[in-house]
Amino acid sequence: MTDDVPYLSTAGPATYQNCDTTQGLSVGWEDQYPPQIPCQFAQIDGLVDGTYVLEMHVNPELVLPESDYTNNTGAVRFQFAAKHGNTGPTIQVLP
Repeated sequence: MTDDVPYLSTAGPATYQNCDTTQGLSVGWEDQYPPQIPCQFAQIDGLVDGTYVLEMHVNPELVLPESDYTNNTGAVRFQFAAKHGNTGPTIQVLP
């Protein structure tokens, strides 16, 4: 986990710049995971057409001490259409 991209315009200097030492996120920074990083995918073989919600939880068992546990879940709604004929599968992120 590293300070990859400033999330806030008021973000200070990056503190965590590589994974070889102590990892973390500085205030106002985010850690981005491009699709080229191994294992950054969800297996959806056999998924039928429909609307879905992909939800992620961080520190669900509260093992790591935090000042705020209420911001440890993220979710995204999406519409999935499986491959039909020559048309490949599609995913559209929904509001």
